[in-house]
Amino acid sequence: MNEIDKKIRMVQTKLNLEQDPTKRRKLSGDLAILQAQRKVEELKKRNQ
Repeated sequence: MNEIDKKIRMVQTKLNLEQDPTKRRKLSGDLAILQAQRKVEELKKRNQ
């Protein structure tokens, strides 16, 4: 498992435990960014 996958799993866990809507919104934004980064890395590997 690479670093981005570890960060994604950590953010997902925090998101599942969080009650405050403002913090949940921030965490879901962070999660979307990390998932986009993972997708970019996968595409780079595929295009090599």
